[in-house]
Amino acid sequence: MLSTLKCPICRSFVMPKVNRGLNVSCEDCKYLIHPVSQEEIEALKIPVHDVIKKKESGENFLLLDVRGKDEYETTHINFAKLIPLNELPKSLAQLPKDKEIVCHCHHGGRSMTAARFLSQHGFKAKSMDGGIDAWSLLVDSSVRRY
Repeated sequence: MLSTLKCPICRSFVMPKVNRGLNVSCEDCKYLIHPVSQEEIEALKIPVHDVIKKKESGENFLLLDVRGKDEYETTHINFAKLIPLNELPKSLAQLPKDKEIVCHCHHGGRSMTAARFLSQHGFKAKSMDGGIDAWSLLVDSSVRRY
């Protein structure tokens, strides 16, 4: 028997549907939770060093922080825009479709979910591998680790 689960984006309860395999999608925010392939995940990752290269070269992209407001207040990357993961569905209109969006969180899990969600809605999105923790370790040690 299939049981309900919570959507990682909007936190609505979702009932999986079996139709030639297990497909799980949220009716509220339209996020296709499953299936997901390893190839899709790898294609959405971007290393921290590539993000800093984009910044240093003046490339026009948006660094999107999808952590919670309390985490952002603890520490943040100074040029990142904060939109917590659960607020993404209602914030799509304020995001650019004409430039890449690089999502980040603490270690990379929520940002991968955000990048998948944004890609499913027609945005050019990536997930910064390792999150703000990797940024602090590899790029800017003034960004406090927690």
